[in-house]
Amino acid sequence: MVNIGVIGAGRIGRLHIENLHHLPATVLRAVADINTSALETIEQAFSPQYVTSNAEDILHDPEIDAVFICAATSEHISLIDKAIQNKKHIFCEKPISFDIEESRRVVKSAKEAGLIFQLGFNRRFDPSFQQVRKMRLNGQIGTPEMLQIVSRDPSPPPMDYVAKSGGLFVDMTIHDFDMARYIMGENIAAISVHGGALTDKRFNDYDDIDTAVISLTFESGAVGVIENSRRAVYGYDQRLELFGSNGAATVPNQPIHQVEWWQDDFIKSEKPVHFFLERYQTAFEREIAMFAESVQSNTPAVCTGDDGIAAQTAALAAARAWKEKKTVYVADLESETIETS
Repeated sequence: MVNIGVIGAGRIGRLHIENLHHLPATVLRAVADINTSALETIEQAFSPQYVTSNAEDILHDPEIDAVFICAATSEHISLIDKAIQNKKHIFCEKPISFDIEESRRVVKSAKEAGLIFQLGFNRRFDPSFQQVRKMRLNGQIGTPEMLQIVSRDPSPPPMDYVAKSGGLFVDMTIHDFDMARYIMGENIAAISVHGGALTDKRFNDYDDIDTAVISLTFESGAVGVIENSRRAVYGYDQRLELFGSNGAATVPNQPIHQVEWWQDDFIKSEKPVHFFLERYQTAFEREIAMFAESVQSNTPAVCTGDDGIAAQTAALAAARAWKEKKTVYVADLESETIETS
């Protein structure tokens, strides 16, 4: 059994807490959050061994094997440093931080300490996406030539969230950059971006955009396209296609239900599920199960700190490509210190 402490009981923290509560391989030992009402709700619903308003209690608890860092991104580095000092394995939500140099430093420190470090890129654990990757590895697609990812949220986040999100590429597209590397099995070499604040002009107030078409060139020369929007009125739009020399594999949207209604003048099917909690429920469950397995067996995580660095670097390259209106080569950023807005 792996004793877990969760730091941060907001939306994503609560999701992990619920899944940990039901996972046989883990014990939900403690939850920390400064919001006492949130802690009361968690305590009543999921019965952790204790709750606390001080994350230090979890970080210094000798009974805890691993911590889930689900606090605000601005707090990640401090929490990761303390987790490493106290020999806790780490599951961290994305991004690692807003400073790529600091992200690199803590990932290196975790490696040197012999600790498991997993990033919360849950889409790697989606059965459909895993099947596409398996088909690529088995040679069923042939040589990969083109990748298309469509990722559109049902509605924009609140502007107070946008102000501290790090921008579209670090907050949203970072998942797609990780998915691109995971599906293709190689790094992104170059990025160019077209887009703007098309759904809500207030994004301009934060030097941000809500709509983007991102062109990728991979190290092999294969190409890819990521389409992002903060608003899709029909639901959570999550599609993928991998095209290669032997054919293509596609992942369609996941509808609310599979029933189709056929009539003489129309065929009606259901729209996609509303948002990520519904779409990736299975993936969220599987990612924490795999993390627990990595801790128990002392084997590398499926999604490592290095994967987090690669996705964050791609996100920063995309931000530069958008601002400077040019193609940016990811390698040019790999030794730079860059902070997001």
